[in-house]
Amino acid sequence: MKAETPTIDLSVTVDRRGDFLILQYEMTGAIESILMAEREYPTRQMGLWETTCFECFFGVPGQDWYWEVNLSAAGHWNVFKLDGYRSRLREELAIEELTILIDRSAFSLEIQFDLSLLGLENSELELSVTAVMADKLDEISYWAVCHAGVEADFHLRDSFVIGV
Repeated sequence: MKAETPTIDLSVTVDRRGDFLILQYEMTGAIESILMAEREYPTRQMGLWETTCFECFFGVPGQDWYWEVNLSAAGHWNVFKLDGYRSRLREELAIEELTILIDRSAFSLEIQFDLSLLGLENSELELSVTAVMADKLDEISYWAVCHAGVEADFHLRDSFVIGV
């Protein structure tokens, strides 16, 4: 007998205000089934994508290079720049901190981040909103506005379908 998969809903609001990219994730439903670290003092960390992680990828249309943003429910974060598809991942040094707001209850989690684009790019951007969800049954699921490939691959530029 297989356990019933808990229902989780995830929505994301994307906004661009001048030099700021603002994303707000809202997760509702059986969030107690998702592995999430408790809130801590936020620090820049590697490997956040190995468990529950809220992400976005963005780049300039027609360019190979792009950025990846990772956020954990604990408040940890990182921003990376890549030269092309999964090529030369490195921390984006132009970003020294990220403004993150977290509101967590028994039934919902809201995470908002404001990313200054100063020093990155101030033109039109194409964006993909994604999340990695690790549950307490050791199952991992990959969420995205669009999965352009046969399998989940957040780095595929064809998945960057939101214009901002």
